[in-house]
Amino acid sequence: FDPKFFFKYSIGITEFDHQPQEIVLVFDAVIGKLIKNQPIHHTQTILADTSKGLKIGLKLLITKELLQMILSYGSHVTVEKPAILKHEVIARITA
Repeated sequence: FDPKFFFKYSIGITEFDHQPQEIVLVFDAVIGKLIKNQPIHHTQTILADTSKGLKIGLKLLITKELLQMILSYGSHVTVEKPAILKHEVIARITA
């Protein structure tokens, strides 16, 4: 376990044994303004910023806390990639 590496690419404290993933999230315009002004993580980059919404990129380990954070935005966020994260969010919503 390398804590320096782990916390560089993590939201939360859940241990995970995979490499950081390139994550793309799309937020509606209202929540997009919040995300732009209060970034989710230091790896956050803005990929697109329009009147319809905000698309961001993140480089993170997929952890339980990341999943819970995404779910907390409800219908205001869409996971574009990676597919494994998108499928996990859908599975939690439809369970």
